[in-house]
Amino acid sequence: MRKCTLICGVSGQDGAYLADLLISYGEDVAGTTRGINTNSLWRLEYLNIAESVEMHIMDPVIRDDVERVIRSLRPSKVYYLSGQSSVGYSLSHPYETMQSIAIGIANLLDVCREISPETKVYNASSSECFGNLAPGEKAGVNSRFNPISPYGYSKCMAHWLVRWHRDYIGMNCCNGILFNHESHLRSDKYVTRKIIRGACLIKTGRESRLRLGNLRVWRDWGWAPDFVRAMKLVMDRDVLADYVIATGTSHSLEELGKYVFKVLDLEWEEYVVIDKNLKRQDDILYNCGDSELAKSELSWKPSVNLNEMLEIMIEEELSGLEIERRAYGR
Repeated sequence: MRKCTLICGVSGQDGAYLADLLISYGEDVAGTTRGINTNSLWRLEYLNIAESVEMHIMDPVIRDDVERVIRSLRPSKVYYLSGQSSVGYSLSHPYETMQSIAIGIANLLDVCREISPETKVYNASSSECFGNLAPGEKAGVNSRFNPISPYGYSKCMAHWLVRWHRDYIGMNCCNGILFNHESHLRSDKYVTRKIIRGACLIKTGRESRLRLGNLRVWRDWGWAPDFVRAMKLVMDRDVLADYVIATGTSHSLEELGKYVFKVLDLEWEEYVVIDKNLKRQDDILYNCGDSELAKSELSWKPSVNLNEMLEIMIEEELSGLEIERRAYGR
């Protein structure tokens, strides 16, 4: 077995931050992506680690791809962060979502079980498994699953596949049940980045309105680098177990948006338009996580609160827009 860590989905937000963290600890990091083009590795480039990650092309849905990479590397640890990651996209593409999330982790577990049984496996589980919570309720590792989207159902299936391989097959694998976590490395298709980018475009005179859907949803939002730090702490244990990773506080989308506009000295009511076509009837209305187990057993806690996270993201967005202006004259 090679003393190397494999990150499946290394080109995404979490994969890039995790690679950066592990490299800083001196780990030998390899990563997979389904294809490499001029834009796919921009997050690794942004963090200045693209040359430090050994890249492999792998589609987790294709078992032969997974076997080829695992047989080549025999990694000591694998983080499965791959798969379709948009709840909204899953509503119109449920089969693709299920394949990339559940079939992907099933292939990885099956291959590791067969040819690299000592490999430790981490699966990125999700707060979407819990579905709607009652206001004030917090979900922990033993809370009931009640998903309401194809994405949530797919994550539940993946979660239980990992549990089965650990409890009945004896593999050293685990789930990290992560609540919402954001950064400037998010795509602007996600609502937090959409709000921040939209507000910054208004501030710089490039847009005049921001169109949003349901502002009455509440989420437990955290800072992505804090959450990948938790992933490492989970995998550093000799015997793996499941943990919820969350801040333990929930805020409304309206509260988040108003703070962004306040930081930019903009009037929220003047620029935001509510578009009923952007509202999803099956949106989770409230979630919040109980991460006390992670705090007590891993000594983990978030280092950045919501407002601090938003301020960092605003600063990065404005900086990126200025670079665009200089490069493209817009």
